[in-house]
Amino acid sequence: MKKIIILLFFVISIKILAIDEIDINFFNEPKFDKNNIEETANKINKFILKQKGNNINLFSGKIIKQNHSDSLLIFTLNKLICNIAAPVDFKFSNPKIRPNFKIISLNIKNKRLPIQEQYVIKSDSIKIAIIGVYTPDILVKNGISDDAIFDYNFFKKVKNKVKELRNPKKKIDKIILLSNLSKPIDKKLALFAKPDIVLSFDYKKRSSGYLTKDTKFYSVLSSQGKVGKLKIIYHKGKIKYLWKIIKY
Repeated sequence: MKKIIILLFFVISIKILAIDEIDINFFNEPKFDKNNIEETANKINKFILKQKGNNINLFSGKIIKQNHSDSLLIFTLNKLICNIAAPVDFKFSNPKIRPNFKIISLNIKNKRLPIQEQYVIKSDSIKIAIIGVYTPDILVKNGISDDAIFDYNFFKKVKNKVKELRNPKKKIDKIILLSNLSKPIDKKLALFAKPDIVLSFDYKKRSSGYLTKDTKFYSVLSSQGKVGKLKIIYHKGKIKYLWKIIKY
């Protein structure tokens, strides 16, 4: 019995002292030229393949610079090593091309299109949930398919989802909200729903800071060959974040 207790203590100690990391590569507003999709996708994929460790690749905002179909957008993102997408230049229709990635949204649904409310990332010591929400502006600026349904009550949707994910049985360490709401609305939403991080695909100037004392925000514009790298680090029982903007 004594040997078992010692072994258990040893295993727990190793886990606490271990360093564990998850990297989220955040490509926001890449604005591909639709005449040059293959070349740009190859350049980004080359960058992604050079990254070490547990990497998740997230593409959001305006994906293609010119007017285009939903099928071309899916085709473009399928060319990339893409795990999660939250595009604004998308009508949430049901294109014939099936996505190789997960579309994230709490407040836009289409029964015929695979849209997820959350995306969960696991490592040895960390479990992160990413959820997404869209502004009603998308209905004016882009429009959505007649098959898609937009839920305007996104404050309630986000709060309920955060509450669900905070359930100890879920064992979620941190919740990231992917949002293209404006900064003032994100701040109100952060106070109301209390996510740990907001990754914004709306902000145009500041790339990092605090929305509230408990919620950090990060953003980047990728149209000039930049990517935001959010490193989530577990060490000695604590989780911290490192954010940097780098060239791809």
